[in-house]
Amino acid sequence: MVKKIFMFCLTEYVRLGLKLFYRKFDSIQVDPSVNKGSIIFAPTHQNAFMDALAIVMTQPRPSYFLTQAKVFQSKIGATFFHYIYMLPIYRERDGLHTVKRNAKIFDKCVDLLIDGKQPLTIFPEGNHNLRRAIRPLQKGIARIAFAVLDKNPDTDLKITPVGINYSAHKRFRSDLFVKYGEPFDVKPFYASYLKNKNQGYINLLAELDKRMRPMTIDIPRGLAYRPIANKWLENANGTFNLEESFEANQKLVQTIMDDQPIPVKKVSDTPMFLKVLFAPFGVLMLISNFITFKIIGNLTTKLAADPAFESSLDLVFGIFLSWVFYGLQAILIGCLTEFNIGLIYFLSIPILNYIYFKIYKNAFVIE
Repeated sequence: MVKKIFMFCLTEYVRLGLKLFYRKFDSIQVDPSVNKGSIIFAPTHQNAFMDALAIVMTQPRPSYFLTQAKVFQSKIGATFFHYIYMLPIYRERDGLHTVKRNAKIFDKCVDLLIDGKQPLTIFPEGNHNLRRAIRPLQKGIARIAFAVLDKNPDTDLKITPVGINYSAHKRFRSDLFVKYGEPFDVKPFYASYLKNKNQGYINLLAELDKRMRPMTIDIPRGLAYRPIANKWLENANGTFNLEESFEANQKLVQTIMDDQPIPVKKVSDTPMFLKVLFAPFGVLMLISNFITFKIIGNLTTKLAADPAFESSLDLVFGIFLSWVFYGLQAILIGCLTEFNIGLIYFLSIPILNYIYFKIYKNAFVIE
């Protein structure tokens, strides 16, 4: 019960933070009811921990996640990540006994899926990369899926492809659109697995690869990637309707590849007259946020060894540390004016920033 209450409070608090962090955050799925029972979510993986949050915030059931073991190195970190349903996956470079450790984790995943009370999320590409392209899928997801059927052939196991799409991976007030595909059964691939394990893996991964591609912006990898990606970035659509913009941006990739005329891009922003009307408020909020944003930006730059972790750190610092800086400003305001004024300022910061962002940070942000 305590864990459920903690997870509910943490989830809702992070959800509030995401509403401020992203200009628009939306998801679409065929029918939420189809993702009940024994489900493996198989999302694209471009943006480190933000990808995990995208799943957590768009599913009613808390999902377990397979995560790189390096984040479990400290006792405090390991305790916290286990508490929020994350399981370590070890690689050869993580040291001795990695195979034995992974066997225990795989067994736990199998039992979770047979039980069916909670889904399991596995990033089938195996690692993250900021490029908008599907990378080769790794065998881990297929091994776990078939291990479930090995242990209990009656399990109605399904895999749901998911596309996690960012207008700008690292930038504040960008857009995040999560698209869920139709779940597909694992059982039809089990027969080929029983005849030849490796062929079974290949068949299942080929089906998953085919189903993941329509869920995301998939620019061909290789030498052609950079010129196509650059042209796509110049012409990408960014309206407040994320599904409409996503579909237009998928077509844009093919238009560029076919060397066809590019349609005029559509973007949305707050009307200019509102920005002019609220200009004094905008200046005050710009000053109010300057120190907090500057400190958080510097912390992220220093601590993010991998660019894919920048937005994750920005979010964490923003929702957990920003209160310290706003609190200090509130104390200063209270000392210069009255205590009540400082307290009102401190308590109204979320609402004031929400209004400020909706007016002055509402333009389409691209990489």
